[in-house]
Amino acid sequence: MADKNSRTKSNILNATISILGEEEDISTITIRRIAQRAGVGLGSINYHFRSKENLLNQAVLSLMGDTAAIWIESSKDMQKYPVERLKILFKEILKIALQYPDLFKVSIKYDLLQGNMNTSKIIAPVFKEVFGNKKDDKEINLIAFQAITTMQVMLLRADDFKSFSGIDIYDENERDKYIDLLIENITQ
Repeated sequence: MADKNSRTKSNILNATISILGEEEDISTITIRRIAQRAGVGLGSINYHFRSKENLLNQAVLSLMGDTAAIWIESSKDMQKYPVERLKILFKEILKIALQYPDLFKVSIKYDLLQGNMNTSKIIAPVFKEVFGNKKDDKEINLIAFQAITTMQVMLLRADDFKSFSGIDIYDENERDKYIDLLIENITQ
């Protein structure tokens, strides 16, 4: 039974990710449409994810996790340069977030309100590469949390962030300079 539940949950998540790739406006995505695409009843979605927001959040985390995994694999030749790898990872995450701003805003709000630390857990291993044995796991997790929370607030309040810092996150050059500065400050 557990295997069937796992398959059902995976089908729902994959259907959601597929639909997210097709839609620009997440408000048009319905649980009914996801259930239909996944070939499950509405009750299965409620059973496995409890809410549309949680399901969307899990889909975003899956996309981010996949992106991070691909990035980590493709950047193995840069192992000697963990700070540079971290900068590139953050730039890629921001690029994806800005492609799907409504989706990421839902996910960020969910993370912040639910106290979900999954996003920080995705990037903590890269911070571990940066610090090695100089910091313990608690310190590394806190640093990862600080970096992600900073980016989340920046994405949620882009206009206020620009007024405060003068940095327009929609301008790739400004955004990249900011990420470089953020990572350099955090990793010192």
